[in-house]
Amino acid sequence: MKTVKKAHIVVGLGYGDEGKGTMTDFLCRYHKANLVVRFNGGPQAGHNVVMSDKTHHKFSQIGSATFVPGVATLISKHMFWDPIVLACEVQTLSEKIKRHALNNHYIDGAAPIVTPFHMVSNRVKEWCRGEGRHGSCGMGFGEAVLDSLIYSEHVLRASDLQNTSRVERVLSEIQMRKQAELNTLGFDLEKIAKNAAELGKIISDPNLPAYYAETYSQLAKEFNILKASEVNRLIYHASGIVFEGAQGMLLDEWYGFHPYTTWSTVGPDKAMSILDEAGFSGDREMVGVIRAYATRHGAGPFVTEDESMDGFYPNEHNCFNQFQDSFRIGWFDGIMFRYALACAAKDRIQTSIAVTHLDAIKRNGGIKFCGEYVSPIVSGSKDLFLGRYLQKGFNTVVDICPEFTHCLERQGRMTEFLQGCRPVENGMFTSDAELLDCLYGKCNANIKYLSYGPTPEDKKVL
Repeated sequence: MKTVKKAHIVVGLGYGDEGKGTMTDFLCRYHKANLVVRFNGGPQAGHNVVMSDKTHHKFSQIGSATFVPGVATLISKHMFWDPIVLACEVQTLSEKIKRHALNNHYIDGAAPIVTPFHMVSNRVKEWCRGEGRHGSCGMGFGEAVLDSLIYSEHVLRASDLQNTSRVERVLSEIQMRKQAELNTLGFDLEKIAKNAAELGKIISDPNLPAYYAETYSQLAKEFNILKASEVNRLIYHASGIVFEGAQGMLLDEWYGFHPYTTWSTVGPDKAMSILDEAGFSGDREMVGVIRAYATRHGAGPFVTEDESMDGFYPNEHNCFNQFQDSFRIGWFDGIMFRYALACAAKDRIQTSIAVTHLDAIKRNGGIKFCGEYVSPIVSGSKDLFLGRYLQKGFNTVVDICPEFTHCLERQGRMTEFLQGCRPVENGMFTSDAELLDCLYGKCNANIKYLSYGPTPEDKKVL
């Protein structure tokens, strides 16, 4: 019996949208891996992959290397998934790859399910937050995770789907619970946006649990749902694995800036546990993905945001949606990069960096670099989250430090701190070589993979 030669764990080091999908596709090609494992997050992922013939797909619940013949996908037990959304993606993708997208797609039977009632509750709550939105994608992921923590015995999993009576009963419980939550919060569905009011009707329709239970049962006949032992065998016998992460370290539930975070652990930990359970003993590489400039899609602190950079990347796929609003762009942020890398890096794993969108440097005549913040509230070494800081007539910070205590109160104070900061322009990268030299020298980063465009041919390995 052979073991996997190497596992590559793709982790975003920004606020998401770093290019994890295109790097997953490239890594499978370059390392001849034949399995992609979705190890965190949920159906809100939007990982864009473009082929040389301009064929494009936004991958949500199917591995982003599916354009590569022979590459399988596994939805792990740590990823929340939506059967109905998956079925829609399968229909769209199958036409593009000229084969059924589920033929080589597997789901761990323990993988928890995001239901339509989670999605509706998520959207109504986000709409009603108004200017205080958290930046949700509106797909119900956070609501499903919250339920799994509080009502662990009432979570639907992939292995339940053909047990129609159990599925209907649990769906009814979720529907009634979400309706009660919205009523308790005082949401008047008649006074909010029309589309939210229509979604509110889904929460209250007593016939829908039975309808969705039957829908799930029919869809499950097409899904390849595995037992734990089968999952371990799939991983153990793969010729190579790429673990495709979701979101970014700066949105991590514990290391992101509360409350503008995800309900997901973004770092490599879940992928590492999957490998351990399968008895994997080969080499492991974490591939941290970062853009050549900073981006954020949704609300929350973004120190280097620069509105003059709108349209900076003309082929951007994730421009706008009604929950996250506009796609925000800013200078390259050395402080945030070092912070994210410190949060994600693990002693047990080699860390390599992939830099994407390098073509934007030449196209736009350069990218500004921020290596310092000016803040009115620096109080020196007594601040729990501050690393080094400089005194130049202002309170100038050059590092913030993670603390591995899972303290949301601390992360909330970091949010307040960042919202008061201004970026210092420490220079401009006019070439990819200047940016890479900075990452090597000032950030001590091991740069390995480079991307100069959306297609596999636009990638290089150092």
